[in-house]
Amino acid sequence: MDGEEVQIKKEWLERQKNYINLSAKQPCNKPHLDFILSNIRSILPKIDELILIASNTNPNFIFCTDTWLNSEVPDNVVSLPNYEIIRSDRKNRRGGGVSVFFKKSLKITRFDLDIDRNNCEYLCFISDEIVYILFYLPPKTQVDSLIYYFDQMHIKCPLYKTCILGDFNRFNVSDLCNALNLSYFVEIEIEWFP
Repeated sequence: MDGEEVQIKKEWLERQKNYINLSAKQPCNKPHLDFILSNIRSILPKIDELILIASNTNPNFIFCTDTWLNSEVPDNVVSLPNYEIIRSDRKNRRGGGVSVFFKKSLKITRFDLDIDRNNCEYLCFISDEIVYILFYLPPKTQVDSLIYYFDQMHIKCPLYKTCILGDFNRFNVSDLCNALNLSYFVEIEIEWFP
């Protein structure tokens, strides 16, 4: 990205400041969440934009789906200042993959679910007594597989509040919430990468 593109992105972000509040303000019975979620569709060519967004919004977490990373791309190539990264890359083919950037000051504990990674990509971790699960579900994912994923999450972490997020492709989020007795809340939706 050249200097002019960087300046345009900075100006755009400045104009958006009045409209963007990425910290979900929820009633006291819901957790306070401070994150960005992006279906980034190839993170490498967008890393400079992601650095700008992170520095201007300063969220605790940045969740990315469709990272298109693989084992040949080291973490330092996609690093963000003041953030650590965890990731799960798609194996043996292009596309997919998920990653989470989290502030270096945060303590997280990563764990796995008993899920076949050939059917979905995911990352699970606990931070501040909240379980976060980032999914990328391919378009051909079956409903019974999805229910199994959520069952596994409840078996591993039955007593924690849970934040499930990601790219669910063909699944309607409202229908999922109803079927699985979940609450859906998003404070604001913005298309970062047109």
